[in-house]
Amino acid sequence: MAVRKLQVFLASRFEEFHDLRLALKKQLDRLKVPPVEAVDLNDNAADPNPPLGRCYEAVDNAELFVLLVGDTYGASPKGHKESYTHLEYRRALNDGSKTILPFLIGHSHDRKFESRQLSDRGLADWVTEIRDNHTPSYLDVSLGADQLASTIFNEVLARLVELFADVDDREFEETGDETEVIYEDSPIKREQLANSPKLSADKASSEQPLKMLAANHAKEALLAFDLGLPQVAIHHLQRAADLVPLDIILGYWLARLLIATGRRKECLEGRRIALRCAWVAAGKDNNLELETMASYVLAARASDRLGELDVAKEYGRLAHEEMPHHWMAKLEYGRQLASAGEEKRALELAEEAFWLRPDSIRQIQRDAVYRGLGEDFDRFRAKLRRTVNEETGEITRIEVQIREFALRLGVNGIISPTILRTSISSDGKNTIGQLLQHGRVSMKSSLQALQQCAATISVEANSFMFGADKGLTPAIKTRIREAIQTLNTEVNNLNYQQDEARNKVKQSQEQRSSILVASCLAAVFLIAIAAMAMYAGATGLAVILILIIAFSALAVTYSLQSVQETISSEAEVTRTIGNKIEAVKRSLTEMNAVMQRFEAQQSRLGENVRSFCNLVDQFEIRGLRRLTFSPAPPVDRKGKEDIVRTDEAKVTSMGLGFDDELLPTQLRFVLVSSKPKSKNWLARRVRAGTTETLSRSAAYFR
Repeated sequence: MAVRKLQVFLASRFEEFHDLRLALKKQLDRLKVPPVEAVDLNDNAADPNPPLGRCYEAVDNAELFVLLVGDTYGASPKGHKESYTHLEYRRALNDGSKTILPFLIGHSHDRKFESRQLSDRGLADWVTEIRDNHTPSYLDVSLGADQLASTIFNEVLARLVELFADVDDREFEETGDETEVIYEDSPIKREQLANSPKLSADKASSEQPLKMLAANHAKEALLAFDLGLPQVAIHHLQRAADLVPLDIILGYWLARLLIATGRRKECLEGRRIALRCAWVAAGKDNNLELETMASYVLAARASDRLGELDVAKEYGRLAHEEMPHHWMAKLEYGRQLASAGEEKRALELAEEAFWLRPDSIRQIQRDAVYRGLGEDFDRFRAKLRRTVNEETGEITRIEVQIREFALRLGVNGIISPTILRTSISSDGKNTIGQLLQHGRVSMKSSLQALQQCAATISVEANSFMFGADKGLTPAIKTRIREAIQTLNTEVNNLNYQQDEARNKVKQSQEQRSSILVASCLAAVFLIAIAAMAMYAGATGLAVILILIIAFSALAVTYSLQSVQETISSEAEVTRTIGNKIEAVKRSLTEMNAVMQRFEAQQSRLGENVRSFCNLVDQFEIRGLRRLTFSPAPPVDRKGKEDIVRTDEAKVTSMGLGFDDELLPTQLRFVLVSSKPKSKNWLARRVRAGTTETLSRSAAYFR
């Protein structure tokens, strides 16, 4: 199905701006989101209508009318005193639905223009008419066709954004570099019109006819938006706002579209409505900071187009004061400061806006006010590019270190760091957008690698088994040490028992020797006496002595048997104890080996944990310094993301509990403290019922 392109009519004298028209048409036709077609009637095309009729038809079909007025008035068609271009302008002006962007280009034009300065009365009267209805841009013709075309294109682009664009980050990032993109992340989405105004919950539908009627107009306005018909959307929004004048969503979009037309009357009305929205949003019962800021931005934009620069600056200040950390407030206030000649502060705010919303660099570079700062703006862009390049380089170096560490841990699926170094050009020709994108991808990749490393470390920490327990904790080490001490004590006790048994054997052996010696001596003595008795004829005595010797021999034999039994028994005890000692010593050797293995693994774990914590600290210090590179949104941003970027002051102000230790409970024995060394750190939302806390360790360890 063919897509209808938005028509941008180029109105000027052909001869005066031939090259400019060609260059401008080329840039406009490159736009793809939304599709745009520049209408240049200087195309030598045949047409059945007369020239003026063809002009009127093209003007009627166009959504945007770009008027280029030079130093000459131009020829008039037959029957008219106005020139062709003047008549085209009148047609667009009288239509009431056209957004007209007038550009006064030439030596005759400046902001202090007075009609008497021009000798051509037709041109003088026409320029006065233009200034009465619009706030034109004044451009120097000496800039050349290409630069003039870029300047005009940027203003046309900004107006198309206001009228037709409502694009978010994801759409922007998915669009190729070869396509010109128009975008603006509106604080109040136009899709909100589908549910605006909200019906009162405590009232029946029959009691809310005005709101229901306004809601129907809001839905029609949304449909007109989708069809690219802003004037129809304005019509329905005006009806809706008349019915429900205090609805912020209706008022915001009505004011935005009225101001986008650029006509003085509509800008005045748009500013009035925007200020009403700001006052309603800032009311004590509402306190809608974002809506208040957005409304003041519109008021500043309207005042700028009305030529009231001091008023525009004040509304820009109010927008920034309302939300000093929002990129849109900074960009608008900076723009108004630049118009007021406060270049340094303006560029500081532009840089702050860039780091809050990098996509804003396109708006900054296209904005004629910022570009009008000349060399200061060029230096700003050069400095910004250097900073982005340096910080992206730091992020890449950390990523390389993280991946090298992951490879040492044996993490699977890790790309070689040498491949990473080729992912960004080394010739310095990368755009800021490419550098930023590389930094974002690098941070996300680094986070994934760190999470994989954390999983590997957790497995390593739990891989050691001791009995029914596992881990490399001090408690298990104490148990191993106690087991070693118990075995040592047992060995010592057994050695003592063995020594006791050996002593008993020795004593028994000595006793046996004593008995043998004593019995032998006694036997010899008694035998000698018996012999002497026999010789003396005392046979009775000899017999008695022989009997004594016999009984003594029996007694000695019995004693020797008893002693020998004791020796055998104690020898067996000694052998048994010796076997126990060998068994216990083997157990002790094994337990010492277990301790050595434990200490080696614990030492490796400690080294890995310390390296991991250091890498996480560097990752957070280098990469989380800017929200731009953060792989997670800030904790105070609305959304359901589990992992967020935060800091102690922010979570404290939000009343959230948090644990900022990097190591989970089971690993905290490795380091005394693993608290963040960076102001900003990542944490995971941990919900227990209605209570939410933030855990830094859970962002890396699961």
